Amino acid sequence: MAETWGSLAKDQSTSTTIDQAIASAISAHEADPTAHLGAGESLQSHKANEVIDHPALSVVDDKVRIDKYSILTNFESIDGLDHSASVFSYIGYLEISTTVSLNDFQYAILPSDDQFGFAPDISQNPIFEALVAVSFSHDFVASLGVCNPEDSGAGFKFTPSGVVAYWFDSDNVEHTISISGVANIQILHKYRIEIVDGVSVTWYVDNVSVATLSLVSNDLAITTGRIFNFQIENLEAGYVSKIMAFRAKYEQDI
Repeated sequence: MAETWGSLAKDQSTSTTIDQAIASAISAHEADPTAHLGAGESLQSHKANEVIDHPALSVVDDKVRIDKYSILTNFESIDGLDHSASVFSYIGYLEISTTVSLNDFQYAILPSDDQFGFAPDISQNPIFEALVAVSFSHDFVASLGVCNPEDSGAGFKFTPSGVVAYWFDSDNVEHTISISGVANIQILHKYRIEIVDGVSVTWYVDNVSVATLSLVSNDLAITTGRIFNFQIENLEAGYVSKIMAFRAKYEQDI
């Protein structure tokens, strides 16, 4: 009787048939989490697509995240912010400008809500990011971040000499961490702070981690009053400096 090809032994040293060997190879391939992730392969190409297409009306409600407090703004209005006099809302961005006076200080902050208790909470793993550029021709200091940059939270500080990450400990003492690699603060960069309760604070510039603080051995002070802040101070008379934010996002667990 003639045998089918698949029932033949795959080689002379084993009783495994060709069909069994093929099934085993397929099973191993299906169980491999890295399958098709190589350069130019299907899953890698799918992941790299700028837009992963879905048919119109195919995204259902239970796929949309509603388990976090989330604020996203392009600063269409500054009505919801506490701010000083030289703060302006244009289409798509916020501009905070000093006057020419020495030590002129300008700010824009998103206040927390006392009635509903919405405020930064370290146990809820806050995240803040913004697209920011700073325009200057003299001495100044500017900052952005979570909470109040005078006594709590974490963020970035800008000077003509560069950028530092700052954070406040539980005694409300400020600490800084040097950041390298931000070539030009006068062009837009994405600045991001991620706080993981009991684990770490991580600062990112353009999606690259530039500084990390361990919360296993350090305490981060998080107080109410501000959700996020932008501010700038003029340190030389006769000049104007500006901080511009083109997008801001704040998020924390519910």
